[in-house]
Amino acid sequence: MRLLRYRGLWPVLGYGYWAVRDKRNGRFAGDVGFADFRREIEPPITGVPEAGWVFAVWAQGHGFAGEALGAALAWLDSTVSIDCSVCLIAPDNKPSIRLAERNGFLEAKTVSFAGERTLLLSRRRRCTVAD
Repeated sequence: MRLLRYRGLWPVLGYGYWAVRDKRNGRFAGDVGFADFRREIEPPITGVPEAGWVFAVWAQGHGFAGEALGAALAWLDSTVSIDCSVCLIAPDNKPSIRLAERNGFLEAKTVSFAGERTLLLSRRRRCTVAD
């Protein structure tokens, strides 16, 4: 179901998810990308690309997520004419919080999502000399 849902994002939104594979052997490492899941939270994030990533346990701590998220954000910045993206992270998920912050997600706010306390971080498009 996840594969079908991810595939449907691209024609509808113009962005979506990528599968991440180990360059050395092609082994599936995880997923990274953007969606608009129309989550019921305050403040609303509908219409804003929500970054997400999930990686296999064996791939964690080896740089896959950092490389993949950096590439996905570079693609978003150069392709989609939206100035802001967001991500939702559980407050105790320190590795994902550090990854998000290293990639420019700031301004953490605590929101309630699915009855749980969740961090909402936002990121502005990175400016380049060509802008």
